[in-house]
Amino acid sequence: MSASSFISSSVDKNRVAASLYGLLVGDAIAMPVHWFYSPQKMRADYGELSGMTAPKKTHAESSK
Repeated sequence: MSASSFISSSVDKNRVAASLYGLLVGDAIAMPVHWFYSPQKMRADYGELSGMTAPKKTHAESSK
């Protein structure tokens, strides 16, 4: 059995697609607050988040 036929026969393409969609959705949802390392700083900048929010022009935990 060749490597390509093994990969195509052992990988469920629907599961791969669902994983990629999940990755994209999770990244989009987390985008405004992605690199916050302190929940207190995140709440100070955004308050309580309950939906999609536009990012700030500067990031609280960046060097600039």
